[in-house]
Amino acid sequence: MKFEFDVALFLDNELKKLGVYREETITSDNFVIFNNEDLQKITELTITGLENIDFLKFLPNLKKLRLLSKDYSLVTEDGSYFDNPLFNNISSYNVVENLTQLEELEIINDINIRELDFKNLTNLKKIKLFNNPNLSRLINMGNMHYLKSVVMYGNPIKEFQNFEEYLANTLDAETNIVDIDAYLVNVKSVSDANKLYEKSISGQINVQFAEKSGLFHYTTTYLSNLTELYIKLYRKLVRSKIFDKPVTDRIEYVYEYGLKIKFAEKELKERQDLYDEILNKYNEIPDFYRKRLSFLHNSYSTFHFNYGNCEGIVNLMHIMLSILGIESENVHCHDRRYNYLIANNHALLRIKTDGEWLYYDAVYNRNIRIYGQTYEQITDYFDMSKFEKQKVDEKHNGQYNGTNTRKHR
Repeated sequence: MKFEFDVALFLDNELKKLGVYREETITSDNFVIFNNEDLQKITELTITGLENIDFLKFLPNLKKLRLLSKDYSLVTEDGSYFDNPLFNNISSYNVVENLTQLEELEIINDINIRELDFKNLTNLKKIKLFNNPNLSRLINMGNMHYLKSVVMYGNPIKEFQNFEEYLANTLDAETNIVDIDAYLVNVKSVSDANKLYEKSISGQINVQFAEKSGLFHYTTTYLSNLTELYIKLYRKLVRSKIFDKPVTDRIEYVYEYGLKIKFAEKELKERQDLYDEILNKYNEIPDFYRKRLSFLHNSYSTFHFNYGNCEGIVNLMHIMLSILGIESENVHCHDRRYNYLIANNHALLRIKTDGEWLYYDAVYNRNIRIYGQTYEQITDYFDMSKFEKQKVDEKHNGQYNGTNTRKHR
């Protein structure tokens, strides 16, 4: 089998890890040619910095696949995502969707993937979909029966097909954590929320829902708490008679609500002291402390206590906007007014209005409204990632202005 040089170099290195040393040197014409016997020895791969992964179809025994890129939201990243060895720039994912023997799939920080069809991935046991900012469609999710561990967060899910079948098939999964947006696109009323909760009470489903978090990557909410939150927010919005108002009025209502939530300055200081104490004691942060340390980022906790950090408030506002039918996303950035160290230290809301993405900050200085600002305006205060510039320049056909990122389905 003959491959392009970059793929051949990659596969040659993978074979060396398995103790397979081919006789061909890197300058040999036959370096790009592999025999099927060697290719059959590859059972797992971690891929970073490639454009084309069609070669995967020639690996019949591939069981574990990890597509890994650097975190796109880091504001300190320079240059382009394209031709960057730290980022995949994959043009098509069709080959992944047809790896019928695959048992473990991870896609992390991929800025290009927009949908994933699981129809043929019936042997999957583990799924990790982390922080893929354009992954909005998960198709044929009810076709898998062997899933033992699923973790999804930071994916702006707008379609999660076969949601109820998926939940039924993952009842015995050891871990089942999916994006909170998967809940929001499938629960459209109080009746929907109650029916799902009743299935949980009767032991028919077992799931938690994840929100993006700047600490430990994500925070989770039990279905019982999310049901309570959804119903209370839904009824609050009904009482306010805001559903029939123009989009601008609905956004204004949610923004004003966010302003009224206490910013947890004292609690953040206490959290930092506890974090340092735990780190000093264990030399790491044990899993059993993570929920306690990250509760300020959680929408349910923010609603329950009526205080949270910037991200807790953003996550709660995102749920309200979703209930009102308005698209929004959590944005990690660097607020220069807070400190001068260039690192992500803040969360904003990016809200789509009339096809345009605008930014909203309901936290830092509540005497100064940062409301409905463009990317150019918001950068007077905030350092943003390259992805944010791409996102606000996005054309209706799914391409970006000023980049080499191609259109993907």
